[in-house]
Amino acid sequence: MIVGVMVLELHSRSTHSLKEKRQIVGSLKEKLRRRFNVAVIESGHQDSRKQAEVAVVTISCTRPVLDGVLSRIENFVADEFPMLSVHVEKEYL
Repeated sequence: MIVGVMVLELHSRSTHSLKEKRQIVGSLKEKLRRRFNVAVIESGHQDSRKQAEVAVVTISCTRPVLDGVLSRIENFVADEFPMLSVHVEKEYL
């Protein structure tokens, strides 16, 4: 079994308050959970109104499957949340 961890460093160009950022991050987390069946947490920058860090974790028996899931997540975030610029780090355990 292989664990895939992806950390998304998000920067919002358009949020003006913590409440607005939390609404966007909350929506992102819920959509990722439902669509990809992954575990998601906001792992950093909770008090910043322009930045967020979201960690995504999933498991599989093979690395190619994990690569595919994490790549689809990355593309989904870019397509569904164009107001966010994203930097991605992936790790396999």
